[in-house]
Amino acid sequence: MLCLPVLACHAGTMRISYMATQPDMRWAYAVEQGTAWCVVKVTLPGYEVVTVGAEAEVAVAGPSGWTRPSEPRLPVLPVVFEVAEDLVVTIDVEEGEPVLQPVGRLRPAGRMESIPVDGLTEQVVTVAKPSPEIYGNPAWWPTSLVDQREAKGQGRRFVRLGVTPFRYHPVDGTLAFYSNLTVSLSFTPRVNAP
Repeated sequence: MLCLPVLACHAGTMRISYMATQPDMRWAYAVEQGTAWCVVKVTLPGYEVVTVGAEAEVAVAGPSGWTRPSEPRLPVLPVVFEVAEDLVVTIDVEEGEPVLQPVGRLRPAGRMESIPVDGLTEQVVTVAKPSPEIYGNPAWWPTSLVDQREAKGQGRRFVRLGVTPFRYHPVDGTLAFYSNLTVSLSFTPRVNAP
């Protein structure tokens, strides 16, 4: 669910509006905005690694989204903008130096599944099966700390950023926290091809 625009910039025909999500994620980032640019700075006040059985989870002090089922369960901070159709969005990510912490095996994000109980009824349970492509790969995940998606509806265009200020190395069992993560967006008019 999206709220009405909170910050808006208008310059001629250009229009960029930051839109607060529900729940509001500005507890974990700050937004600065000009007429043709926006900067999102992660201000996440901290996190805690919690042991759950033989696995670990990352806990944050406020609401967040989470990675998709079977991926390591890491917080995702959604940032949404309404952007005029004639604008090109360019994103630049400055990661900064991460803080590294050994955590062991991070619990994968779960998904709901129905399982048969007695042949007549089913029970819905949460299943956490790790993705072999991620957990078996000796590389940092995710490769990009910012996931960009677009959606259109009722004549409006929305750009959604999923900002994940963490990476996980499944083979080493190491968590990287990017406390100085900065995402810069620039909005330029689209040049029509001849």
